[in-house]
Amino acid sequence: MPRSVSKKQGGWTVFPKSKSDIVLRELHKRKALGFDDLWNDLRDRFLGSRVKKKAESSVARWDRKSTKVVLWRLEKRGLVKKGERGYRLTEGGSSVIHPRESARRWDGRWRMVMFDIPEKRREERHWLRSQLILLEYRPLQKSVFIGKWPLAEDLYEELLGRHLRECVHLLTVGDIDEEDIEDLLG
Repeated sequence: MPRSVSKKQGGWTVFPKSKSDIVLRELHKRKALGFDDLWNDLRDRFLGSRVKKKAESSVARWDRKSTKVVLWRLEKRGLVKKGERGYRLTEGGSSVIHPRESARRWDGRWRMVMFDIPEKRREERHWLRSQLILLEYRPLQKSVFIGKWPLAEDLYEELLGRHLRECVHLLTVGDIDEEDIEDLLG
C-alpha cells in the first residue's frame, strides 16, 4: 500500500507522497496505458515548467528507469498488471485509489500558497515548491502556487519543523478568474 494511503482520524489521507501514488493516480484516469504514454504524461505533468525543473524532489529526478522500477514494484504488490494494451490497475489497485478519490470532493474554493523564503534558505524554497507540485498545486509565479485541495496536515507540521511558517502565507479564495486557473490546473 502506498505510503499516503493510511487510515487517519476522520478518513483517508488523500494526497500523493510517493512516486507510486502518482503512478496509481495516472493509471486510475485511464483504462490502460502503455509505458511510453505513461512516461510522457508524467514528464509533461511534473517536469514541464522551469519552476518544476528547479524543484529538488524525487519527482524532479524521475527518469524512465525509475518509472519502470515503480511499475515493477506496483506489479509485484498486485496493484498494477501489465497487459497487451499496457499497464492497468488491478482490483487491489482500484481499492487503494477509490477511497482516496471519493474523499476528494472539491468544495469550490481555491487554495493559494505564497512564500518569501530568503536566498540563504534556497534548499527549503525548492523543497516547498516540490511538495506543492506533488500536491497538484501549480505555479502562478515563482513564489505563488494555487490548487484545489487543502494542504495535508503533515505539510503544516513540516513547515513548522523547518521554521518556515513565518515565510509562508496561505489563502482560501472563493471566486477567481476560473477559466485561466482551470486551464493551468488541467
